[in-house]
Amino acid sequence: MRLAFKGLETQVSNPKIRESIKQMKLEMYHGIKKMDKELGLPERDVEFLLK
Repeated sequence: MRLAFKGLETQVSNPKIRESIKQMKLEMYHGIKKMDKELGLPERDVEFLLK
């Protein structure tokens, strides 16, 4: 599964917003992994595209 965040972090100059974007990506990653585990699905390879 690919979740694209095309240049979000590099386009934002505010360090607090940049940190929020990083945190959001981490939460999404862990949420997807947890959901797969709870549903008994095979673990997906979650890739975040940052370009």
